[in-house]
Amino acid sequence: MTTLVALSADEVLANVTLSAVGELACGGAVRVVPAGTSDVYLAGVTPGGTVTCVATAGDAEATADVVLPGLASAGIVLFDNAHGEQSGNADWVIDDNAPWPSPSSPSSPEDWKGAYSSFGYDTWRNGYTVRTNTGDLDADALADVQVLVLPEPNQRLDSGELGAVVAFVQRGGGLVLITDHHESDRDGDGVDSTHVADDLFAALAVGTRVAPDTADVGTEYNSTSSAGDPADPVLHGRNGDVTKVDFYDASAFTLAGLPEDRPVLWLGPSAGDDSAGARVVASYAGAGRVLSIADSAPADDGTGAADEALYASWEEADDAALYLNAVDWAAGVR
Repeated sequence: MTTLVALSADEVLANVTLSAVGELACGGAVRVVPAGTSDVYLAGVTPGGTVTCVATAGDAEATADVVLPGLASAGIVLFDNAHGEQSGNADWVIDDNAPWPSPSSPSSPEDWKGAYSSFGYDTWRNGYTVRTNTGDLDADALADVQVLVLPEPNQRLDSGELGAVVAFVQRGGGLVLITDHHESDRDGDGVDSTHVADDLFAALAVGTRVAPDTADVGTEYNSTSSAGDPADPVLHGRNGDVTKVDFYDASAFTLAGLPEDRPVLWLGPSAGDDSAGARVVASYAGAGRVLSIADSAPADDGTGAADEALYASWEEADDAALYLNAVDWAAGVR
């Protein structure tokens, strides 16, 4: 093993060279490894402390140690509403009341008003404190935040905001970035979420980029099969297994590869084909994590102010599990 990197509390990246087909075992996680040199991603490693990884091929064996951080406790999840998230027919908010949703202890998602009220409510039920941002995304706004959710931003972050988000992620913060299809400019300013996403990817110096519009999904309902590591914590978390997600007019992402980027989920016909674009990508920047999802509609619960033009998707397929697992992964919570 030439390199061994702790990507998060229970994820490891190893660069392994084997003379024949073998396996890599790290703290309870095992992967089959082909002959030659490979980047091997392992999820489900026992978190915390020093973990010994063992690579074997035939009678040959190599070991190396990696120190994993401990799992985090649920903290504050900040849902942005300062970059056009309610433009046009969108209503990507957890509640009309901001910064704090009201009531503070809801009995159901219907107690909050917004197309993402179920997303916010279920995040709150998972032990997080949820809050809405209505001003600049600066250092003060992010000071006590564990995860920032950008739900289809339609206005660019200025240079100061980009710098603050980069600093936030690199020091260990999590970012859940939700985009939509190309030309989904809801406020008519010439900018949509695909532009904002590429600004962020470049600022974070990760290899993920928005794929060309030829990779967009143009139909309103798409069955999506998960194609990734069978122990991927985004696909298999405490909120359920993600085997099908409903995309309604979505973009896609291209990626540069490990360790900066990891494909999580593709559309079924393109499973494993990064050139065709992945619909969900995990990226690592400094000590932090970025989970990018190519459509805002699956998190819509249909209760927004413009619900006649939106979708009631939250309880369909495994849509809720995807977004809730995304928050957990970005936060380092399992």
